[in-house]
Amino acid sequence: FLDAHAVVHFGMHGTYEWLPGSPLGNTDSSWSDILLGNLPNLYLYAANNPSESALAKRRGYATVVSHSVPPYGRAGLYNELITLRDLIDQYFETSTERAMIAQDIKTKLKDCGLNADLT
Repeated sequence: FLDAHAVVHFGMHGTYEWLPGSPLGNTDSSWSDILLGNLPNLYLYAANNPSESALAKRRGYATVVSHSVPPYGRAGLYNELITLRDLIDQYFETSTERAMIAQDIKTKLKDCGLNADLT
């Protein structure tokens, strides 16, 4: 009815995987068979999760296209947040100028718009 040529899933757990039907395999009365019919079912899945992709293959006859998970990296701070971090470090490293540094921290919090998060 939608004139689709294929079904493409991004991520994990398509709806058809959890519909009623045989947990060990499909029959002509399984909901996933009824929904998908003869449409090709392409599934982009992370390569580090083979047990989940096996379920997609079994319940939806998916052609699994696996991909590696991108590497993670530290985001770090930027702009005024670096200055704020340095002021906080100074506050804890000194005992003589704390009142002045505390005022600078409050000013920087306002400049960054973070004071609204603290109230």
